[in-house]
Amino acid sequence: MAMRPRRPDTTQPCGELHSSSHLILVFYPQATGIAIGEDCLLFSFTKSYQVYYNTSMFRPRNRIYIIDRKSRMPLPQYYYSTPFVVYHHVNAYEVDGHIVFDVIAHNDNRMYEMFYMANLRNWDSDGSTISCLSQCRRYVIPLHMDKDASIGSDLVRLLSTQVSAILEECGRVFCIPEVLGEGIELPRINYNYNGKDYSYIYADGFAAKIIKLNVKTKEMLQWQEEFTYPSEPVFVPAPNSQCEDDGVLLVSIISMLPDTLPFLLVLDASTLTEKARAYVRGSKLHMDIHGVFLASDVCARCKKAEEDEHAQKEECDLDVPGKMGKVTSEEAEAHGDQNKEM
Repeated sequence: MAMRPRRPDTTQPCGELHSSSHLILVFYPQATGIAIGEDCLLFSFTKSYQVYYNTSMFRPRNRIYIIDRKSRMPLPQYYYSTPFVVYHHVNAYEVDGHIVFDVIAHNDNRMYEMFYMANLRNWDSDGSTISCLSQCRRYVIPLHMDKDASIGSDLVRLLSTQVSAILEECGRVFCIPEVLGEGIELPRINYNYNGKDYSYIYADGFAAKIIKLNVKTKEMLQWQEEFTYPSEPVFVPAPNSQCEDDGVLLVSIISMLPDTLPFLLVLDASTLTEKARAYVRGSKLHMDIHGVFLASDVCARCKKAEEDEHAQKEECDLDVPGKMGKVTSEEAEAHGDQNKEM
């Protein structure tokens, strides 16, 4: 059945992923508005924000738009799923006429509700006042619809996944995910595999853990140390690495014990065994959320760019009246010869 492409409803909040040839927009039933007083979030420094989760505010479903990056037009199929909220996306890639994308999904708004000031003031020591359980979910979007497909049939033809995409009346496609793991957030991967078929996610576990999730086997490894809070793990590939998990994880760690120094933890990304730790003395280290690793060659390029910018500024100064720039010995000698001739 031929369908007319629909443009996304830009009034509804959405998240965005990229595959090699397509842009994936997932619209969520969540909105953020300005609030005043006690009922506000801890996150904001200049304004207070209130987050609303309401499936009746927009639609009781998540609408998924697939946009062709070359034509910049959405595909005509109507893809949707049950409602959920995503704060962090993992990866997306294309294989055999399908888009595969992984997200960390929440069924409701409790992730944000945990950080309202009123809830933080009444927080139980075990965190039972408000709890949330995230899921690492995989969705598969079939790019080509068989014209002979019957209503109720599964359009996903990949044997490596348990995801379904059910054809409904009027050409709608209902996407049913596969749960790869639970209880993780702040996902990172080896970004050499960004937009490609991959195997491993590194993330924070909700019980103050570092998690390695194998998305193919659903096996989990974990690192945990009593009285510590780890940040988001940052994967750094080994030089000339031969496999996806050949590298280390860098994790900023703070302790609940007042006399214990914070430290940078280095884990073997393959086994999650500790390789080293570097304590931070003489400075306070606060718990962070996101991190980045800059390789030495990146730092060298940044330094060279600064030097080039400085040199260019000096050249500009030579053309400004009243400013003295650097003069080479050859220029000074030529200037002296001109004075002798005069």
